Amino acid sequence: MPELLTAQPNSGILAYDSARWTGGVPRFNRVHNAFGISTVLQCGVDGQGVTEADVPPNDFAVSLFRIGSGAPVDRRVTGRSARKTYRVGEGTLLAPDTDSFWAVDASNNAGWFHVHFSRELLAEVEAAHNLRLETVPDVADRQIMNLVTLIFELVGHREDPEPMLWQSLGQVLLWRLLLLTAGTNRRDEMRGGLAPWQARRTTEYLADNLERRVTLDELAAIARLSPFHFARAFAKTLGMPPYRYHQKLRMERTCELLARSELRVIDIALAVGYESPQALARVFTQTFGCPPSQWRRLHGNG
Repeated sequence: MPELLTAQPNSGILAYDSARWTGGVPRFNRVHNAFGISTVLQCGVDGQGVTEADVPPNDFAVSLFRIGSGAPVDRRVTGRSARKTYRVGEGTLLAPDTDSFWAVDASNNAGWFHVHFSRELLAEVEAAHNLRLETVPDVADRQIMNLVTLIFELVGHREDPEPMLWQSLGQVLLWRLLLLTAGTNRRDEMRGGLAPWQARRTTEYLADNLERRVTLDELAAIARLSPFHFARAFAKTLGMPPYRYHQKLRMERTCELLARSELRVIDIALAVGYESPQALARVFTQTFGCPPSQWRRLHGNG
């Protein structure tokens, strides 16, 4: 049996750190925790041989996905032991109060990406759709993995994720996970869009706060909806999620300032809510196919 190690991971993610590790202590990065959504990437282990993780029940919904190459694992979930080889994109969903056990060779300990959801957020989304999250030992869903990949890339940037984007991606992922145990007749269920006054007030608020990292909670409060209902209603009415709409307004304002002002790119970046010119340039180039400085030469007043 592997030797019990007293050292434990200290990611700050309770549902991850509470596991009892033997045979090695994991190394991790891409840690982010905000609005009831937490991520951590297991990127190796300080140890050799087989590493085991005995995970006690906790208050979080825990989902983990294989980002690296395929890896065989001996696991016990809901009392059932099995040997499972996870291919890239496959994962497991553990509802709150589920204990589990994992044993994997140290050479395969890197490449496990966790996305955890607080009980409070889970309760809100469950109530919104009259669904209950259940443990799903084997998750292999392309849409879910696409969302996980977006979140994985988001936490890989130096800057903290935009609150609206973070909340939106996390809540949509949670909704997709909920649908794994829902009947097929629930999969296309949609609430209506925003009332005209809700759309007007929230879009005006976004336009008036280009320099700020507006949260989904702020917008939902203006519309008098829960954040989850607001995000879906906004997307249905405006044709894009709130974050994308805010980004669209920022790009429009950026073009206006590039063409009609002498402001430096760094000052424009701050004026439209980006922490650095590099952060602005990344989004601007994705949108227009060239960096802001080149766009200014082509479209400025000379």
